[in-house]
Amino acid sequence: MRRRWFTGTVLAMVLMLATSTTASAGGWATVEMEKPVTRVEVDEEMTLDFLLLQHGVTPTGWTKTYFEATNAETGETMRVDATPGSEVGRWTVDVTFASAGTWNWAIKTEELMVEGDFPALEV
Repeated sequence: MRRRWFTGTVLAMVLMLATSTTASAGGWATVEMEKPVTRVEVDEEMTLDFLLLQHGVTPTGWTKTYFEATNAETGETMRVDATPGSEVGRWTVDVTFASAGTWNWAIKTEELMVEGDFPALEV
């Protein structure tokens, strides 16, 4: 009986430590665009190169990263996966807008919350 209680207590402590370590690790990143977007046309491919920095410091190449945009007028949405570059933390995404309008967009990851300002694009 005492052995079961002891084993259960140890397992509970290990589980609590594992969860608290994961939670305290933090999960955010920032994006630094290589160059500003100056011109966007319907049906013309646009390439975005950017640096993804975990906690705003460490180049990150391990996360599933993508471009996401929504047309403010029509509600149309799009998602395009980014491709890791030759250096850790460098990413590229090729985007083609199928319709004109004001597009709100962001670079996102499945694992990290991305902080940053992404001004709307006029297509």
